[in-house]
Amino acid sequence: MRKIAIVTGITSPLGRGLALRLVDDGFRVIGVTRNHGVPPNALGVHESVVCDLKDPGLIKRASGELVQACSSVNQVWVIHAAGQPVVRSLEDLSLDELEQAMWVNFLGPAMLTHGLLPRIRETAGRILWLGSMSGRLCIPLLGGYGASKAALKAYSGVLNLELSHFGAHSIYVELGNVNTGLHTQTAVDNGDFPSGSHYASLYHQVPALAAELQSKAMPLDKALNQIYAALTAVSPKPVVLIGRDAQIRATIGRFAASLFNRIARRKLKWPLQSSS
Repeated sequence: MRKIAIVTGITSPLGRGLALRLVDDGFRVIGVTRNHGVPPNALGVHESVVCDLKDPGLIKRASGELVQACSSVNQVWVIHAAGQPVVRSLEDLSLDELEQAMWVNFLGPAMLTHGLLPRIRETAGRILWLGSMSGRLCIPLLGGYGASKAALKAYSGVLNLELSHFGAHSIYVELGNVNTGLHTQTAVDNGDFPSGSHYASLYHQVPALAAELQSKAMPLDKALNQIYAALTAVSPKPVVLIGRDAQIRATIGRFAASLFNRIARRKLKWPLQSSS
């Protein structure tokens, strides 16, 4: 059986880890990266396709290449490990920044996958989206990121309802706190916060909060094992929670969403002001 797996975010710890497992399981793996000039063997995959998920033109071209690569295979799987948080209050977040977050975390992956849907349906394939617990309940400063992941979760849910009739599956993985180094990198990448912001006291807490999350994160290999088990399950679940914090947040979201808001306000020292 000829099997192809397409992995976005191939240079990320989760993307690379999943790709290596797929290679070991006999898939021909195509890595999608925005980095030009990186040979496939350096990524641990068989082929690579260059694509920036913020650029609709590049996405369209890459999608065409991937459709052609999947034209005569028995099974097509797509794994989306690309993503990028943005740390801004919604008031400080420009529309351009919000649009970029939506492209990287939702619109880009969805557009790249769209042309592959006929082959995924025909081959009873699978799509796995690495989401976030921020798409369910989100703390201040991550609103743009949370909105993009919430959109991704809704999209995956409907897609699974449609595809499962044909034996294909769309799986949304709701990631908790995993040790990928993303917390530290996000704090660095977003460290140039708006001067004079009314949310300065929140921004000042970001480095310490990132370090705290990093110290408590689930080991990468443990997360990879759970994600890969979800991807390869005989009867995949449409939504999979990874990490104790993701499970706790899901429980709070089902039964006491207002409690989460109170916890977040207390943690961030961001009290609710009474109306005058």
